[in-house]
Amino acid sequence: MIILDVGNGMKGGSPEKTQLVSQLRFITTNSTERMAGGTHSVFRYQELLFVGDEVFPPIFDLHAESDSFGHRPLVDVADIKNPVRC
Repeated sequence: MIILDVGNGMKGGSPEKTQLVSQLRFITTNSTERMAGGTHSVFRYQELLFVGDEVFPPIFDLHAESDSFGHRPLVDVADIKNPVRC
C-alpha cells in the first residue's frame, strides 16, 4: 500500500508530480507457498484504512482455476507517515 501526496502540501506534491508519503508492505502466504498480491482499493474512515488486496499464486493463469483470494488488512494512519497494520 502506497500513500502519495498529490497536492495537499504535506510533501510538496501535485497531480503532475506526486510525492511518496509512506508505504506499508503486506507479505501474504498460504499454507504451502508465498503468494503474489497487490492493493486493489482503499477506503478511509477517520484514522483507519480498509485495504482490499487481490492475492494470486506466483504463477497465475487467468483462464485456469486458481487458489486466488481476497485479503482485507486494517491500517491505522493516525501518523500518516508511519502507517501501522492493526
